[in-house]
Amino acid sequence: MKKKILVILACVLVMSMLLAACDNGSGGGATPSAPAGPEGADVTMILKNFVNPFWLSVRDGANAAAEYYGINLTVLAPLVNESNEEQSMMADQAIINQVDLLIMCPTDTYGIVPAVRRVYDAGIPIVALNTRIGGDILWHTFVVAENFDAGYGTAARLADMMGEEGEIILLEGVPGAQTAIDRLDGAREALTSFPNINIVAQQSADFNRAIAMDVTQNLLQAHPNVTALWAANDEMALGALEAIDAAGLTGQIMVAGIDATGDGRQALRDGRLAITCSTDPFMQGYYAVQAAAAVLRGESLPDVYTVPIRVLGSVAELDELEAS
Repeated sequence: MKKKILVILACVLVMSMLLAACDNGSGGGATPSAPAGPEGADVTMILKNFVNPFWLSVRDGANAAAEYYGINLTVLAPLVNESNEEQSMMADQAIINQVDLLIMCPTDTYGIVPAVRRVYDAGIPIVALNTRIGGDILWHTFVVAENFDAGYGTAARLADMMGEEGEIILLEGVPGAQTAIDRLDGAREALTSFPNINIVAQQSADFNRAIAMDVTQNLLQAHPNVTALWAANDEMALGALEAIDAAGLTGQIMVAGIDATGDGRQALRDGRLAITCSTDPFMQGYYAVQAAAAVLRGESLPDVYTVPIRVLGSVAELDELEAS
């Protein structure tokens, strides 16, 4: 029921944005109760993986929107986690299949550019999702939660919880992914405001829980005085918590993540995770398909659909989010 309410609210909000963004010179008029959607259109969405719960939620939101708009949606992801090569082959297959539109969420911001160029040259419109595509702007709109802001907000909140002093470890996402770059840049920028907080280590854990556990185990041995750890997503934060527990340091090191996944929310409720940040993956997927429907109707779109973020550092804040 809660998802239904979110979807209805999102439809009203984004339809208003689209009407404001259109430059057709119309003088207004009543908004239709339901969209004149491009029923039967074939749309392919390419995500990064189907392992991380975040992307499963994006897929759920996309499927909900596709059902609402009557779009035939195919959602794909590499079998090899975060494979640019597989994503490129999927984009080429979309050309062969003569799809009506491609929604692309690249694992590699610049590595995907040649494939996106081929899609563009084939006359297939593109909606960019979550992670920026490098090079020339070849897409109609970009659906994104501001990753820099998520990194900045979670790191600043963590610094405050640390009493603005101490040692901290930073866990990065997949190297080359703009999402990972932006979140890390935001965190590092926030921490420059706290001269008594020392970043003692910074290492990639590929947005992966198991890898994060191994990386954190090694870093804790090298830096026994760490009081906080910031991770670029909840999966890495949860892996770090497992390493902290195994080292007998439960409750001694505060951990922040990003995405407010189901497991991340539960860890916050349990008092294990200090901070997470809602980037609303369900609505990222929903907005992407909604934007696709607008493109296929020939409407003008804003350059960016921004999905609001919200830093969560308490159960009360989480309850408020879930009730909204």
